[in-house]
Amino acid sequence: MNTRAILDDAIKMIRAIPANLSGDDSPLADAWEEIKDQVQHERSFLWQAYLDTMDAIIEGTADSLSKEDRMIVAAELKLPPEDPQRLRQVIMKRLIARAKREKIRYVPFDFTHFRYSIADMTVYAKIIVRTGLYKCEIVAYSGAAPFGEKGEVSTNIIEDTMSSEEFDRAQQQGWPDKREEPESTLYDEVAREAAISLDEARRASEALLKALHRRLVEYRGINGDYLGEMAHWELSEKGFYHLLGFVEEFSIRYSWEKNSISEYLGRLPPVERWKALAKEIRGWNWRDE
Repeated sequence: MNTRAILDDAIKMIRAIPANLSGDDSPLADAWEEIKDQVQHERSFLWQAYLDTMDAIIEGTADSLSKEDRMIVAAELKLPPEDPQRLRQVIMKRLIARAKREKIRYVPFDFTHFRYSIADMTVYAKIIVRTGLYKCEIVAYSGAAPFGEKGEVSTNIIEDTMSSEEFDRAQQQGWPDKREEPESTLYDEVAREAAISLDEARRASEALLKALHRRLVEYRGINGDYLGEMAHWELSEKGFYHLLGFVEEFSIRYSWEKNSISEYLGRLPPVERWKALAKEIRGWNWRDE
């Protein structure tokens, strides 16, 4: 038994831990990959739990070493064999260093092709490998690069995912720039109605919807009914009227139950972009139910 074998055994035990830092649909393969991601990027609020687990595994392995193996390991690490605590500390540092050095393995995305726009040009991408939580290496095709160009991009650029059949059809058509799009989008209508730019309409609409979402979550009041008790004070008459109209029409058309949002967003990959947005609501004052 040497230091390398101890680290290999520790990593094997860590990989077997049935825990996912990012949830059941974690983009990381196992607990060791999650440790590597935290060491190389940002520590999570569960980092101490992972440290405690690594400590316990190393302590158990180190304490089970025979006298001969302890002498070998201590000699490798240039430590006195009679100091087991120092031995465990150095092995832990070696384990963290290995986590920092190893390449992170990610679970593949649930799609293989997508498209996005650069100016007025449509780019068609085929994923080579996932390289991060929200990054991937691709081959990108377009009218300007019909034979493809390799590169790494963020999933935030994705406008539409594609099936392999749709991708092949675009290739047969010579990577067309024109796509069928609605003549007028919702944001276009808001921009015209409010006499503002499209970008201002988008930003104002997103801010309003986010604020309404938060009000519905955090409002307590007398009966905890934001729409009935407070909305008519905060919104204009026109805004309040159309909000109630939207809510009424929604209730007629949809049978909406708790957690339905996950089902709907799950139909619109990549799910990573929705996870990123979900971070905005984590600090809200949610009701305990």
